[in-house]
Amino acid sequence: MIPIPVETDAMLAILNLPKEMSNNGIFKEHQGLVLEMIHSLVLQEHYDRATHEDLPEEEPILVSFRFGFSFLMLHSTAEFLNPDGLDRLNELKPRQARPIRVGVI
Repeated sequence: MIPIPVETDAMLAILNLPKEMSNNGIFKEHQGLVLEMIHSLVLQEHYDRATHEDLPEEEPILVSFRFGFSFLMLHSTAEFLNPDGLDRLNELKPRQARPIRVGVI
């Protein structure tokens, strides 16, 4: 399997987002941007391998690039996602610190 780009259904499964989001066109629009982002972060030989070589499922580079692509796609599209995606993203974020009231008896 060629590691990147990752199909939308597989990416949603990796990110634990609802399958209903697969018809959101924003993912296709950002695919080139995410590929360029990855290209700027990794060595050329690794990028070429990830975009052209058919690798076995258990190959660590395949898993790494698929996860990297998916999380960079989330980073790139989070502000444009529909409310379901944003709600899920907020659930996954660490909770903000809250003040606690303390009384002395």
